[in-house]
Amino acid sequence: MQRGLVSAGNAFRLCLALKAEPASQKLSTLLHDWGRQATERSVGRVLATSELLLPELHSDGGLERLLLAAQKAGFGRLHFLLILRAPVEQLLSLYKHRAKRGTAGEIAEWCASGYRLPHELAGFRRQAEALGIDLTVRGYSREKGALERRFFVDWLGVPVPDVAVPARVNPSLTLSELALVRQMAAVRPELVEPLYEAMSAVDPGEKVQGQALSHYARAVATQVVAEHAAEWEEWNHLLPADERLPIPEAPADLPPRPDELGFSEVQMQALADFMARTATSGFVAETAWKSRIRPRLGRVKRAILRPD
Repeated sequence: MQRGLVSAGNAFRLCLALKAEPASQKLSTLLHDWGRQATERSVGRVLATSELLLPELHSDGGLERLLLAAQKAGFGRLHFLLILRAPVEQLLSLYKHRAKRGTAGEIAEWCASGYRLPHELAGFRRQAEALGIDLTVRGYSREKGALERRFFVDWLGVPVPDVAVPARVNPSLTLSELALVRQMAAVRPELVEPLYEAMSAVDPGEKVQGQALSHYARAVATQVVAEHAAEWEEWNHLLPADERLPIPEAPADLPPRPDELGFSEVQMQALADFMARTATSGFVAETAWKSRIRPRLGRVKRAILRPD
């Protein structure tokens, strides 16, 4: 998480099991194992959390498959909690994380091919209604302690644990920095990760967001979100009144995509430091190891260990 990766939570293995063919025993084996561990530890509830679960549960039959497998593994009733963020803000945030590898394209391109949240929510909602699952829907909040209270106190019915967490767990770059990463990916893909790390190390308060690019990206996001207004309204019926999602109207027209980028002096210094570092022998050797030598050794190892 601290490297900017979207957290898979503790249910990554569950996501993989759901992705496997229905005839596979992976889902059954995993749930039976969880049930056994819970019994051994005298635990009454098993919590599985992941942002990756929705894409696996939205397709027809995905949710029912999980429910049936859980029942066969000895679990009682399943309870679901879904946290929803304001759609425009969520789209912009998701794009920033998807674009950090430099391969997502600019935001309009990504929205056309990579933004699937309304479709996934609709598929999950229809199954949830048909199956009558126990579903709690709450709104995302930046207020300090709000998410903890909604998760632990309101949903689980336990006090919020006294655990220190990092103030920033999912650093993202500005749209201008992401444009730079995208250009780097086209010419020197092996430099994308170190460039991302160099720019994410800059304090957000020292960055320039770039007004023109931010205005354009928000207009694109607003237009795309507005196209799914009916789905957002369905979810508003399930949210508490004071947590309902803002559903925007589509802009009359989109502004042209700006050509200029915005960088503060601190960002420019970080970029200059990065460029200077790329010329050092140590950096060159490390990059060669990560991008060329280690992958080749991995392929050789897999070829050697592959059964005939």
